[in-house]
Amino acid sequence: MVGTDGGALKALRAGVPPHIVLGDMDSLPADRREQLAGAQWVAAPDQEASDLEKAVHHCVDLGATEIRMAAAGGGRIDHLLAAYSVMVGMAGRVDVRLCEPRAEAMAVAGDAAIYGAAGNTLSLVAMAPVRSVWLDGVRWPLRDEALLPGSRGVSNRMETGIARLRVEGGTLIVCRLWSGRGG
Repeated sequence: MVGTDGGALKALRAGVPPHIVLGDMDSLPADRREQLAGAQWVAAPDQEASDLEKAVHHCVDLGATEIRMAAAGGGRIDHLLAAYSVMVGMAGRVDVRLCEPRAEAMAVAGDAAIYGAAGNTLSLVAMAPVRSVWLDGVRWPLRDEALLPGSRGVSNRMETGIARLRVEGGTLIVCRLWSGRGG
């Protein structure tokens, strides 16, 4: 588990001590660092990338093929949007997901199987035009349809435990809510 900067203390308080603390350490007070003494420290002072983006790339450099981000926004909408942007940038290369207590989001370019349960809400969000989308295993399937930025694609329902998605000519953000509610 990688904790980024001050988020490493939040992870520790949540009972998930990080193995690695990575970042520029601008939000981790020096007097609190002893609480994370058992972790490996990775200084990443580059101000051209967020600590989250640096952590994702560090994990990829270590050979990770699946990355789960939690509390990625840190209460800031700009950081949350940047987390989505990082996911989009990694789409098709590494399985990066933003996880919340009752939902997950991922960026898909190409083919994907989305696992869940019948009744789960499944939303497709286009941040830029997507040329062709195919979606099966849901109440309202899509067959070679374009999706444009907007709300079309939001609040579909999984009919089985797996939905199959094909995205051509772009990248979609896919959100799955654990229950049938929420959309």
